[in-house]
Amino acid sequence: MPETFSLEELSERINAWCEEHGIAPASGQAGDVVSERSIRYYRTLGLIDAPEGGGYGEKHLLQLTAVRLLQAQGLPLRRIRELLYGRSLPELREIRRRGLAEAQTAAAAVRVTLPAQ
Repeated sequence: MPETFSLEELSERINAWCEEHGIAPASGQAGDVVSERSIRYYRTLGLIDAPEGGGYGEKHLLQLTAVRLLQAQGLPLRRIRELLYGRSLPELREIRRRGLAEAQTAAAAVRVTLPAQ
């Protein structure tokens, strides 16, 4: 049986994932952390699916990681919804994989271009 978690646990998991990977929304675009309130808001906007069987699962976590990765690129929520709507689990896993690779490449480029102190 797939693992499910509460709204609070989902919030904790996405924030831990973002912190672990250094993913943050573009300046001023969204709060530094994903709160339970912001998850509910994303749900009303159609960015994440409704909970299934009274809880949240892998698909919800992948949807939120995709939202954060796209916010880090500066995309507005309207565009993020267009890009994510109807995506399957394999597609969301691929978005996460590519998004992390791009974020790591961008972070490495910034480190290379910063002058040494």
